[in-house]
Amino acid sequence: MRSGIVVIAALASVSLALPGSILAGTALEPPKDTCWTRVVNDWTKDRKVAATYRIRCYTEAIKNGPADLLTFSTFEEDVLKARKRAMRTCVERLGSVAACGPEGNARTSPDYQCWTRVIDDWAKDRHVRPTHKVRCYSDALRYLPADLRRFTDVVPEIKRARETAIGRCERARGAGSDACRP
Repeated sequence: MRSGIVVIAALASVSLALPGSILAGTALEPPKDTCWTRVVNDWTKDRKVAATYRIRCYTEAIKNGPADLLTFSTFEEDVLKARKRAMRTCVERLGSVAACGPEGNARTSPDYQCWTRVIDDWAKDRHVRPTHKVRCYSDALRYLPADLRRFTDVVPEIKRARETAIGRCERARGAGSDACRP
């Protein structure tokens, strides 16, 4: 009888030390939506990395990916192949190996230089439509040639379209989303 009381007391003291989420059987909070989690989610859909991401996202997915995926699947090999393709594409587009290394931050998706499309959009009829990603407008303002900045009204047009795009993005993805930041 005394050993039963000791066991019950030991279990009670252990249960008091455990966080409530573990006792309730709930998982810990998932990590914030980061680029490496998007790589993991992309792969888990069909065992392929279909989209293209910043090169560091592939590296971080391998470093931070769930242990069961890394141990019991082809996840690591598939992500390494996708990263290698992304690095090759990056070097072809940028001509720079520095930005395209395993920890590189270069974009490898087709919209890498989407800011040029913003300027092309303006050049058609001197009006910028809010149909591009928010980042594209910010990059257009950052890389805008000096003569266009000085001698045209393109800057207010880009800013107006960017504000509209931010509003649309926040309605779709929620305020504070990384994709909606200028």
